[in-house]
Amino acid sequence: MDNNGFCMDDYRIIGRKPEIRELEYCLGRSKPQFIIVYGRRRVGKTYLIDTFFRNKFTFKFTGVYRSSQEDQLANFREELSRKAKRDVRELRTWSDAFFALRDYLDESDENEKTVVFLDELPWMDDGSGKFLHALEYFWNQYGNARRNLVFVVAGSNTSYLVNKLIRGKGGFFKRDTTKLNLRPFNLAETREFLKSCDIEWNEKDILDCYMVLGGLPYYLQFLRPSLTPSENIDRLLFSRGGALYDEFDELFANLFRKSGTYITLMECVCGKRYGRTKDEIASFFGKKTTDGNLSSKLKALCDCGFVAETVCYRDGKKKTLFRCADYFTYFYFRFVRDNQGRNETFWTTYSQSQAAKSWSGFSFEWVCLDCLSQIKAALGISGVRCDAFVWACSPSNDDEKEKDGAQIDLVIDRSDHMVHICECKYTPDPYELDKEEWKDISNKITRYQEFAKKRKTVLLTVLSPEGIKKTGYASKVFRTIDVDALFSE
Repeated sequence: MDNNGFCMDDYRIIGRKPEIRELEYCLGRSKPQFIIVYGRRRVGKTYLIDTFFRNKFTFKFTGVYRSSQEDQLANFREELSRKAKRDVRELRTWSDAFFALRDYLDESDENEKTVVFLDELPWMDDGSGKFLHALEYFWNQYGNARRNLVFVVAGSNTSYLVNKLIRGKGGFFKRDTTKLNLRPFNLAETREFLKSCDIEWNEKDILDCYMVLGGLPYYLQFLRPSLTPSENIDRLLFSRGGALYDEFDELFANLFRKSGTYITLMECVCGKRYGRTKDEIASFFGKKTTDGNLSSKLKALCDCGFVAETVCYRDGKKKTLFRCADYFTYFYFRFVRDNQGRNETFWTTYSQSQAAKSWSGFSFEWVCLDCLSQIKAALGISGVRCDAFVWACSPSNDDEKEKDGAQIDLVIDRSDHMVHICECKYTPDPYELDKEEWKDISNKITRYQEFAKKRKTVLLTVLSPEGIKKTGYASKVFRTIDVDALFSE
């Protein structure tokens, strides 16, 4: 028990160690704290705040999706009346609401922490700007001077929170705020979460499930230990009435007012293995790259965790690719959209098809990109500055000699004159590097060295869940990283 009355030992939070340290720091300070919690929908923002503070809020209010201002204010008044144990006057505007909140907070003990939590804050704003102005005035005129106040806001519409509060030029600009960007669980945290649900799968099975659902606790909680990973996916996504059957449509509808445009944009991004450049996306939509509307939508998808920017060197030129960063969304476009409700055992029977194997290979490459810190730790280079990127070159006829094109899944370019050429191989058994595979990899290394500006020692690194078979050309491999390394903390 800390001196603010909050128990720090008996609550159950998996992962989130940096966020917990930051919250504990804020709770221990003797000055007002404004905390913004954001991240992809279903990532566990509300759970983190509710559990950390043990639901001991001086006041908590949750916005309602697409509810009128009148209804939102009526709900706010009811919650405030219940907490204050008296009838709060009628609230006609958000200014009225925050003045009423001030009156209630003034009744609390100044020697104890006062914690206010506004959840799904973007849903409280009807777009007129009045809500934000009222919030800014409340904080700058009152909250910022109340040393015992901890004011927490959260919401799934990350783009709103980022643009209006974090990057906005309004009343919160350059204010002393704490920003907590919750990311999906990594593989180790996913394993821990599943164990808490009595699911004792091996790492390979967890990885298979991760490539479908990602590290989102809301999705993972629906998995059943009595079913195999494939059976769970069928039950959740392909069976009518499954817990995630309507999730995709609800996901985008709850985040974006014109969700159809964002869904089309995601479909475009998902259409290529490593994503598309902005020019390619603009061409897909038939718009110029200078179109600010396209840029703002891409930025919104990045802020909400659906799209990530990846560096790619193609034919010696550095490019920025926009790739799908959400495993659930990518799986939906590949398999769920056209097969949902038709066959309730679709994934159990289809998961061994060539199309499914191709998808799993691509998804495993994304997992490796997301596990860069674990890969560096396995290579013993956590403290070495590195640049990580995708690399590709086109076929050519230089010096009257035809040269094949090449594509490298991941390049880790180290500052100590070493470079890892990484091959991601998702196979059910230990990967076998045979003569034909080595010929292909050798061509990739040769073509990469032709384009590289600096001569560095090339270290062939294989990323494969089951490791590598010690036969054939395995001696050419500098280091093999298996699934256990990807599950490291």
